Amino acid sequence: MTSLENNEPGPASIETLLGGLTLTVCFEDGHKETVHVRQVPLKEYRALMDAQTDEFKWLEIVCEKPEAWAEAMRPGDYNRIFAEAERINADFFVWCRRQIERVQRLAPGFMEKALAANVGMPSNQSASQNSAPKSRLLPG
Repeated sequence: MTSLENNEPGPASIETLLGGLTLTVCFEDGHKETVHVRQVPLKEYRALMDAQTDEFKWLEIVCEKPEAWAEAMRPGDYNRIFAEAERINADFFVWCRRQIERVQRLAPGFMEKALAANVGMPSNQSASQNSAPKSRLLPG
């Protein structure tokens, strides 16, 4: 089942053919950068899943950028590129839901307990130790 079959926005056909899209973003220091926001291949979904609680790391994986790259962007550009990364990778969230549903079938209540245990726990923070709220990366 694809994201389009779930009536969720997903990548356009040309974006799938190109493996993503290219955007120009501006950083706090004023420099601009052209970035390829890629459609992450299935073999990297586990890495994206592991980055669920660190929005910056998640975006850095999608864009193949080094640690602390994302948090140096201007907020408006960051929000724009992040929204595009989520849209382009809509099928990843379908995969996430399937993983969560599987765990729920195998161990009912496990996800709720795991989430409750992690509430308020610090995630792997980036170089600046930014404690800003993380994304809604987990599917709802």
